[in-house]
Amino acid sequence: MPESRPHPAASSTSARPGERSSAESGMAYVIAVAVLAVLTILGVSLVLVTQAEVVSGGQERTMEKTFYGAEAGLQLSVARALAEGDFSPSVHERASTGLASGELTEIRDRVETSTFICQGEIPCDLCAINQGRSFA
Repeated sequence: MPESRPHPAASSTSARPGERSSAESGMAYVIAVAVLAVLTILGVSLVLVTQAEVVSGGQERTMEKTFYGAEAGLQLSVARALAEGDFSPSVHERASTGLASGELTEIRDRVETSTFICQGEIPCDLCAINQGRSFA
């Protein structure tokens, strides 16, 4: 039986199962470095987005605290004006404790209201104190 030899062109283009061709050597390293670079960029961008969200959340919390503090001070002044008839300016303060720069500190919220000026002679029906009354 004649001995069969592989075709010369086939032996130069195909590699044995355990061998690598010169075009494939180092490709795994290049792919690994590219994947690590992409993951590093993704991680850095996530850190930056998270940091921006933390700053934004802190600013929103400060704005809400300021708004609700001012609204509470105004409501106290309106209640005093309606209940006692005192339309003079007033100052309302509230003390609390909180963390500032990693230390427990005392925080004071202060709301100052100016003098209330009556705009009309007849009370409006919008106030809760005037509901159910008729002014003729």
